[in-house]
Amino acid sequence: QDLANLQRAQWQKNIAWVPQNPQLFFGSILQNIQIADPSASLEQVLDAAKKAGVDQFINSFKDGYQHIIQEQGVGVSGGQRQRIAMARVFLKQAPLLILDEPSAHLDTQTQQWLTNTLAMYAKQHYVLVVAHKLHTIKNADTIFLLNQGELTASGSHQQLLQQSALYNLLLNAQTNPDEMLIASKGL
Repeated sequence: QDLANLQRAQWQKNIAWVPQNPQLFFGSILQNIQIADPSASLEQVLDAAKKAGVDQFINSFKDGYQHIIQEQGVGVSGGQRQRIAMARVFLKQAPLLILDEPSAHLDTQTQQWLTNTLAMYAKQHYVLVVAHKLHTIKNADTIFLLNQGELTASGSHQQLLQQSALYNLLLNAQTNPDEMLIASKGL
């Protein structure tokens, strides 16, 4: 259905988007999470933050959830920024989650956390991940392999291993910026 035929607010409430570098705003961590649903209770915001793993680093800040983040997310690490963005996702509970390069700039431990978090979210939501790194999408229900904007193959990781020379090449090289993987998981 053409989005131009729908009211913007109608379709936007059904989509959560986490870009490669999530946008954070000047304000507290609490405010930066609450932006996903300003009418949410404090309990709902804290529950979303806990699901996203914000509680794993919040005590490192003297002011906790009232810790002020500067413009562009200055004051938190890339992994912390990603967790705050995922807390917004858990608070919004949109049926569709779109992630663009979600593991970019993340350490191995945070990448593993993200994989587990996405698997949990995908149990009740549809998750679409755009990625170059295989570990981000390896467990997806369906992987779409694009080469220079053209769909060249689709299937599970195991199916693509057996059917696509390009997928195997990408798996082995993980270096060609013209190749992109899009994966879907969930309902």
